[in-house]
Formats: sequence, C-alpha cells, structure tokens
Amino acid sequence: MRIQTDSTELYAMDRTLARVGRVFDARLMGKTLKTATQPVLGIARQEVPVGRRTFRSQLTRRLRSGKLKRDSTYDKGGATKRSLRILIVPGGPGEVARVLVGASKKRGYAGWRTHWITRPNIHRVGVNDFLARTESRGTPLIEAGIGQIAQAVVETELRR
Repeated sequence: MRIQTDSTELYAMDRTLARVGRVFDARLMGKTLKTATQPVLGIARQEVPVGRRTFRSQLTRRLRSGKLKRDSTYDKGGATKRSLRILIVPGGPGEVARVLVGASKKRGYAGWRTHWITRPNIHRVGVNDFLARTESRGTPLIEAGIGQIAQAVVETELRR
C-alpha cells in the first residue's frame, strides 16, 4: 500500500515561518516599540509642567558694525512639552532595541534642562519628576499592547 500526501501547504507554511524569522529583526522591533510607546508620549505631555508666563529673551547678536544688539523677542512657556520625543536606540547585551521617552537634547530643544525639573537643585525648591510618573503609568500600557502591535507589524511586512 502506498500513501501519497500533498505537502505544498506544509512547504508554504515553512517558507512563511522562515520569512517571519528573517523579517522580525531589530528594525521591526524598533518600529513595534515606537508604535507601542505612542500612548506613553501622550501621558508624558499630560504630566510635564508648563511655565505660566512669557519672558523676554536675553539673546544678543553682533552686528556687522561690531555693536551688540539685544533681540526684543518674547519666549513662551511650554518648551519642555514641545520637546518631548520618542527615541529608539540599539539595545545593550540581551536586548534588541531600547525605547526612550523624554525631551530631545538636540540644538534648539529644551531637553538639556530637564534635570533642573526632575532632580533637586539649588535653583528650585520642589522636584517635579514627571518622567518617573510617566514611566509608572505607561509601562502597563506598553506591556499590554506590544503583542498585538508586533503581530500587526509582522503581518504588514509579510504582505509586501
């Protein structure tokens, strides 16, 4: 007695699984983490303190004649809130990728002064650690949604 089986479905499933293993690399993990962290960015924007007043900018510039001119521009509060970003960085040992939520430290952003808000210093009496509150509120959201988001990202990549 001879038994014949059709193995085309098994072969197709094997190819799909091999593609999934190739597809889900550090790039896709970073994309998944960034998508899963979007609600945490909203929480950080809710938690960040915003200054109430406008203040005169102390910027000065040198004219061609050599004189200093003070710009009469007014800056408004909320620069830290506008500087909040999600950053994906390569992970350490045993990690694929790492996600950071906080104020950007690039030129023109207010991230360089975040430590004055979150840590005690001589210029500020109270400490407002909005990043710790954001982490405690946002971690359960990321853990709950990462599986569904990863599955959606892999399905999208396999359709290509």
